[in-house]
Amino acid sequence: MRRRITTDEEKVVNVIAKLIGHLSIDLDRIGEHLARSAPTVIYNRFMIIAEAAKAEKEKRHDRTNSIHE
Repeated sequence: MRRRITTDEEKVVNVIAKLIGHLSIDLDRIGEHLARSAPTVIYNRFMIIAEAAKAEKEKRHDRTNSIHE
């Protein structure tokens, strides 16, 4: 059986998910520090990630709902 190759994007997602997955982490404070400390380009890239993730979740949700109707 062949092993599936993990892309760089999947590796990044795994790291981000692991870091922010801890329930003790205050996501609002992370956002505040991101806005204050990181360059604008980093903030903009985070926003692109969030928008793409939201669109994908909505697309999957719509597909799931259309199957059950």
